[in-house]
Amino acid sequence: MGDTTLDPIINPIWYRISRKGSDFRFDCSLDGDEFTQMRVFHLHGDLTHARVGVYACSPGDSSFHVRFTEIQAGPCVWQD
Repeated sequence: MGDTTLDPIINPIWYRISRKGSDFRFDCSLDGDEFTQMRVFHLHGDLTHARVGVYACSPGDSSFHVRFTEIQAGPCVWQD
């Protein structure tokens, strides 16, 4: 998944976020099975009650329609 350009035809994309303490890993997949790491980041402060949500945007003056169809919560899959 080296090319991050998306085909304008509607295709599902899976996103996954994993957390280890204050460290987070964000992954994506085009098939829901094989995930590729997009970013690892650290959040400072009290994360006892961290809130998450979904958001979509487009760069520049482009526009698009997006539909989120499912959100799941489960155990961390980020391996050591």
